[in-house]
Amino acid sequence: MRIHRIRSLLPAYPGARILLAFEYDLEGLAAGAEIPVSETIALCQNGVALKTWPRSAKKRAGKYEPHEFAELPRNLQPATYELVARVAAGNAIAQASAPLEILGE
Repeated sequence: MRIHRIRSLLPAYPGARILLAFEYDLEGLAAGAEIPVSETIALCQNGVALKTWPRSAKKRAGKYEPHEFAELPRNLQPATYELVARVAAGNAIAQASAPLEILGE
């Protein structure tokens, strides 16, 4: 399993709703069967998670899963942060990250 990409609408502002898009495949994991999947997206700065968006669902092997909407914290200072996506399915874990620039209002 791997995450193909993670991206967001860049740049963003404190309190904005952003689209987090990350795609992964479940190929090789019980092809065609539904698998419990745990997804977590974290907004990080200097390796510290400031906000997380967890989600659990059942997915079919071999399909991609993009798109999640999230609201950014209103108290963010203008800076470059990091979005980290972590997906766990069975014994497989994948992680990817992308920068997120927060602008002043």
